Amino acid sequence: MGIKMIYLSVNKLHQIESQLQSYQMLFWLCIAGAIVFGGITVFLFFYFHAGSIFLELTGIRRKREIKKIRRYSGHTEKLRRKRKVSSKKEKEETDKLLTGTEETVVLQPQEHFIMEKELKLAALKEDQWNSI
Repeated sequence: MGIKMIYLSVNKLHQIESQLQSYQMLFWLCIAGAIVFGGITVFLFFYFHAGSIFLELTGIRRKREIKKIRRYSGHTEKLRRKRKVSSKKEKEETDKLLTGTEETVVLQPQEHFIMEKELKLAALKEDQWNSI
């Protein structure tokens, strides 16, 4: 009975050893597969621009765009302020001119007088042409 037990235990030991070898081979095949598929995953990540999709889904891209818009609007706000200052200066200058002591001269009667002269000259020339 002792020899039979030893034979069965040695047989079981060979069987366990072969199982360990097959498991070890399966382990290394899985490691190789993980490396290959990991490489394919990295390639596809960059090929399909998955980073931008991640930024879109998390809202990071939107935050960046808002920062850009605020930065740009701050720049345009400075320009607007400069325009307001210049328009205020122009308004002050026109107010000074309008409230000054100088009187404005109405040019309409002179223009009317010049136009009458031109019409009379044209009528005279037309009469001269008709008499010829």
